Amino acid sequence: MFINHAADMNSCCAQIGRACHSPDVDGVLGTFASALAASGWTEPTPTAPAPASPPPKGKAAPPAPAVLVSSTTGQAIEPGSPLGQAHWAANMRYTVQFAAAASQLSSRCDVVVEVGPRSVLAGYLAASAPKLAVAPTVRSPASELQVGANPSA
Repeated sequence: MFINHAADMNSCCAQIGRACHSPDVDGVLGTFASALAASGWTEPTPTAPAPASPPPKGKAAPPAPAVLVSSTTGQAIEPGSPLGQAHWAANMRYTVQFAAAASQLSSRCDVVVEVGPRSVLAGYLAASAPKLAVAPTVRSPASELQVGANPSA
């Protein structure tokens, strides 16, 4: 792993046998779709939050609903839009739209929760969208160098 302390970023070489997000995965997309189908996986569909009624007098307003943004398209995923096999195959095949997704998040929310087995994107989000507070669900010791929002923003 290479850490650029001045930029508060890190990078490493991925030890994988083929390039992701490129034509190199075309040969496995059918297998991927078949594996999803065989697993019993069903398409999740984001749902719209229930309409919020005004809070009782003297009470705080409820938090805003969660926003789901696709790094495949760089756009928010609207309630009712299925996230099917085609979406995840495109995620494997095409260039990640990280900057567009970070911009969408930054325009729609103040806090991003990174869900995954380790913190990978928190540092990149903090650099791409400094107004966002980024909270990974799992932190590794190395991630302590890259996590957090810009406190001066």
